[in-house]
Amino acid sequence: MSLAPLLLASAVLMLPAPLESKKSAYLRDKVEHPSLKPEHVATSAQKVVFARNLHTNEIMALDGPSVRPQAVDEFLRCWFTGKHVEIADGLAVRIVMAAHRFEAQEVHIVSGFRDPKYNRLLRKKGHEVAERSQHMEGKAVDFTLVGVGTLSLYRWLRQQHSGGVGYYPVSGFVHIDEGPRRTWRGR
Repeated sequence: MSLAPLLLASAVLMLPAPLESKKSAYLRDKVEHPSLKPEHVATSAQKVVFARNLHTNEIMALDGPSVRPQAVDEFLRCWFTGKHVEIADGLAVRIVMAAHRFEAQEVHIVSGFRDPKYNRLLRKKGHEVAERSQHMEGKAVDFTLVGVGTLSLYRWLRQQHSGGVGYYPVSGFVHIDEGPRRTWRGR
């Protein structure tokens, strides 16, 4: 018979008991550190929203203390040419707000910045893209939330977003942009 389990069990039994209960320690810390009040803990423990770029298959956290705007610009680059521009700040914020509202942890990015050369190519091939698309200025994003119906997301964005909101039920995504407030339905 091996003595290892017995030695391990006796080592565990010989540990000194905690001097105060977990509840007492929590209450002490709460008084000493007001930032640990439950309302502060709940907001800082919010789940991080991750985005997957469907063209590049890259994944990135869209919120949290380590997210840099330059990284978002690079993540939402034109997948066709590799070029990127500064993406309008409000777009990523709105996407994260939508994800939190619907308790979604993953966002699928269909299109961010679109190089004018790629936009012309899509138009020539008959795709539904505007000649002066907001995508070409870094002011539009097409996306969907994993596990959330496109129509529900579209309806919520129409109420919350001050720019353009497009609904593409067949393609399964919504479009938001920083242009004037308007709405439309695509394929």
